[in-house]
Amino acid sequence: MHSYNGAYTSRLFRLLKMSGINFVANPLVNIHLQGRFDTYPKRRGITRVKEMLESGINVCFGHDDVFDPWYPLGTANMLQVLHMGLHVCQLMGYGQINDGLNLITHHSARTLNLQDYGIAAGNSANLIILPAENGFDALRRQVPVRYSVRGGKVIASTKPAQTTQLAAYIWSSQKPSITNGNRLGYRERSLCRMRREHLIRPT
Repeated sequence: MHSYNGAYTSRLFRLLKMSGINFVANPLVNIHLQGRFDTYPKRRGITRVKEMLESGINVCFGHDDVFDPWYPLGTANMLQVLHMGLHVCQLMGYGQINDGLNLITHHSARTLNLQDYGIAAGNSANLIILPAENGFDALRRQVPVRYSVRGGKVIASTKPAQTTQLAAYIWSSQKPSITNGNRLGYRERSLCRMRREHLIRPT
């Protein structure tokens, strides 16, 4: 559908919406395989996700080949899939990014015809918990899954990474001295550069 004529696609979309067909795009694999033999300009290879969303057609993102000769870099991480998909489909507005989370959640559940999807009393407790302030933050930082829950039980967990900020404390209490015939030594030059680049605070 990526290469269809625009006028034809406009007519086709009306029929697709009436049919209730669901669509799954695979950004990582599509962008790698499709159009790879084209000369320039090269086609993006992914279907018209933005246009289908605007037309009210249900579309979601998936992961075709995870780790095989056709796509050797897969990790089955749907945040990575969404990250690539938003780029190649040019869905980078703030609202589009937030709504884009539906492409790997609610729209996918609709495609799979899951009747008890979502957080509500009585629904299946199958979910993942991410260490992020919100969906936008999780997508931007590509956070790892903190807890994976299946049937209400934690079946896997990941310890959060701990970041130690070192640059702010290196030589923070020292001032550069003049050495070697009124020339700054290597350590002093490094200190001045770090202060100039605001990596450390001068005392």
